[in-house]
Amino acid sequence: MLKNLVLLCVILLVSSCVSNQQIQNINYKLSKIENATDQNSRDLDIIKPKVHAIEEKLNALTKKIDLLENSTNSTKKVKISEKTVVEASFDNSTNNIISKIPPAKVVFSKNTQEIQKKVENNEIKQKKEQEKASKKTASPSSEALEVYNDALSIYMKRDFSKALEKFLLFLKDYPHTTLEQNAVFWIGNSYYNLNDYDKALNYFSDCLNNFPKKPTLEGGKTDACLFMLYKTYKAMGNTQKAYDYLMQLKKEYPINPYFEFRGVKK
Repeated sequence: MLKNLVLLCVILLVSSCVSNQQIQNINYKLSKIENATDQNSRDLDIIKPKVHAIEEKLNALTKKIDLLENSTNSTKKVKISEKTVVEASFDNSTNNIISKIPPAKVVFSKNTQEIQKKVENNEIKQKKEQEKASKKTASPSSEALEVYNDALSIYMKRDFSKALEKFLLFLKDYPHTTLEQNAVFWIGNSYYNLNDYDKALNYFSDCLNNFPKKPTLEGGKTDACLFMLYKTYKAMGNTQKAYDYLMQLKKEYPINPYFEFRGVKK
């Protein structure tokens, strides 16, 4: 019996100790929660004025935005009205200018007459050249052919002065034949060999521009004239002109008896 009483006391004592320990733990946790709550309250007290200040700034910015929008709308209206006034003024000025411009017929009538006159002159010139070219197709007489061959024979003997006289006489006595271009060409050659380059250029240019375009192999002298223009300008020291005529010869007659171009196969 005594043992049972002692055991019961021990049990009660242990239970009492456990309960006290739990209570202390709970109280400790509660105190921590209370401290955290107090700290949060203090933090909120600090934040509230800052939030209020931010709200005031936002309100101020909103008012400024409203003012700017109102100002922009007013400016747009002013600009639109100014544009309307300027456009109206421009239209009036344009109408005044247009009213002062004479009709196109009056303005361009003089120019039209000048252009028409130039066209007519060109047509007359072309007609004369065609008539002249048709006359040059006439065959030379036997007498003319004899004079021409005599002049050419003298040239081949390198008596350029005498050959020049003979060819000039041939052109004077027997103009407008199929031998005219040949005679002009040999006159240019005679002047070239006599070192009278300016006169040589005149005859070579005449030979090139005032006769049908035909190469030597077809009975013409166009390729020969281009070659002699190249040689004459080269002798005068005008290398650019000489080069231009050489390139024209290459373009129009790459295969010719006077100049063999590299890369051009016969």
